[in-house]
Amino acid sequence: MKKPLPFSVLKRAKRPCYVVAFKNPQTGVYLTPISTRQVTESAAIETAFAWFRDGILQRKGKTPAGCIN
Repeated sequence: MKKPLPFSVLKRAKRPCYVVAFKNPQTGVYLTPISTRQVTESAAIETAFAWFRDGILQRKGKTPAGCIN
């Protein structure tokens, strides 16, 4: 049996970019979704895995139009 992912990647209605919601391992509750700034699901999943492995980068300016939560 596969182990479930520690996050969920989804696309919100009328938004071009995918968001990722990480799961709190202690409570099992999903945290607030964060824009991956990716327009394809596969790229968003790669970004989510990189953030899970390395930590989420902090914002250094404006988010591209249409890609905010």
